Amino acid sequence: MKSHSDPASAGTQVKSHSDPASAGTQMTEAQLSTQTLELLAWEALQQVYDPELGLDVVNLGLIYQLRLEPPQAFVQMTLTTPGCPLHGSMQGAIERALMQLPGITEVRVELVWDPPWSPARMSSEARRKLGWG
Repeated sequence: MKSHSDPASAGTQVKSHSDPASAGTQMTEAQLSTQTLELLAWEALQQVYDPELGLDVVNLGLIYQLRLEPPQAFVQMTLTTPGCPLHGSMQGAIERALMQLPGITEVRVELVWDPPWSPARMSSEARRKLGWG
């Protein structure tokens, strides 16, 4: 399975991959397709918002891992607090968002508490929107 860490966890935003021709290598159609699906998945996750904070789960640093192996997608995530009453609605929104991707028919979301979430996991954009930097 392809496994990718959350790009927001390092305080960066999702960025598009460089042009394969500029890297001096040619990519196969399968590699390009995998990269495209990965980008689409991260974009879909950026449409899922924490209803309390009004920011997306990617920029909040709530997504710890995304694995894509069509027809399955696997997400490992956390919440800002263990007592968050909205975990079910966010999990459902993640499932619905990823099910819209081509070739994905099953989504599993695993909620984890280790490592615990902290504001340091947020992207600079999220910190700015919350007035934290």
